[in-house]
Amino acid sequence: MPSCLHPARLPWTRSAPGEAASLFLEPPAARVQGGRAEISGRVLPGTRVAVNRTPAEVDDEGRFKAVVNLEWGNNPVYVSATRDGERETRLLWVKRYAAGPGEPAGKGGVRFRLLEQERRERLGEEPLAATPAGVFLVVHLAVENRGSAPVRMREAEFALEDGKGNRYDLSPDGAFALGWDTGEGYLADRDVPPGTEVRGWLVFDVDPEATGLTLHAHGPGGVWYARISLDETAATTGD
Repeated sequence: MPSCLHPARLPWTRSAPGEAASLFLEPPAARVQGGRAEISGRVLPGTRVAVNRTPAEVDDEGRFKAVVNLEWGNNPVYVSATRDGERETRLLWVKRYAAGPGEPAGKGGVRFRLLEQERRERLGEEPLAATPAGVFLVVHLAVENRGSAPVRMREAEFALEDGKGNRYDLSPDGAFALGWDTGEGYLADRDVPPGTEVRGWLVFDVDPEATGLTLHAHGPGGVWYARISLDETAATTGD
């Protein structure tokens, strides 16, 4: 899943009597990146805001931001607004779905780590150069086999999905051009022996405007799988 704005908004409560009008002009929302979440929203100007009891910065227009650390799974985040003796609290349930930099992602004995990514307008050299319909996205990964049997990577086991649900399969033209230029390294045609880690790359032809890209990798019958967010180099995991 992509790293995007998650409006995990639950009904709010008031802890002091007052008018029915809300102190919140815009409900709080959370943007998750790795093991942290940026909490933002807007309140009536002059309102004090605390996120998990820690004061948040509020500008002259009432917009506020705060960063909280997340544990794995669902995290309760309390956003309280106080003004003229009245207090209003809203609860967000924020799920940590992304690993921090360098943390492995995956289930079923196979772990992936995102090393780097690059966008290329062209791959290879003439006469074997390749030009994408959109832009080539080259994803560099480390794959560790923690199981007791070899794992075979296959092309059908990898795909990208953007924040709008569009799917991108591997690009054969891009992989051929890059492989001819660099030699070994194509992950979709590799064996990973047990107890070892291999490093390599995948190539996709994606829409240049695509955002929220997530790499999906899965073994036959789902015996292993991983989801890796390509936003902010954060890896999502099924763990």
